[in-house]
Amino acid sequence: DELEETLTNLIMTHDYVLAMGDLNFNLLLHNNSSVEYFTMSLQNIGFYQLVDSPTRITSTTSSLLDLLITNDCGLVSACDVVPVSDLADHDLVVATLELDDHVVPNLPVLYRAYKQLDMHAFDQELHCLPFLDMLGLEGVNLKLEYFNSLLTYLLNKHLPLKSKVFKKTPSPWLSENTKLLIK
Repeated sequence: DELEETLTNLIMTHDYVLAMGDLNFNLLLHNNSSVEYFTMSLQNIGFYQLVDSPTRITSTTSSLLDLLITNDCGLVSACDVVPVSDLADHDLVVATLELDDHVVPNLPVLYRAYKQLDMHAFDQELHCLPFLDMLGLEGVNLKLEYFNSLLTYLLNKHLPLKSKVFKKTPSPWLSENTKLLIK
């Protein structure tokens, strides 16, 4: 129950969880009620145990004691048990992970350089624009469209749009789960 609670807390704060450890009971005993309860508990909270070979082999027994547990099987492309009987009484669990390299696309941003505005020239041309022509137009939508086109023309002439590319750096602390919790 403590492991289940810990794993449940981890998936609340992390998108991907990968846990490894020595459980000290044999998962190869498929008809054992403790093994069945453990396996069902993992499945109920969305976790999978990926090691399927014995991790401790003696002259009389084979046991699966060392686990690799994850909530995303796509994260692990291979899971193997490597014999290291010369070093330890448990074999080594080795996993190959599928990790994104987090290539962040460059983000172009359009902006106007207001510091470079010649306010005198802008003001002179603003007063020369034919705003009164919009009075002859019917409907508020046409008038608004005409007004916006005059201002856009003026802005584009005196403050043309510029583009700059910013590199967005990923925020490792802002996971998908955190974004969902913020909403």
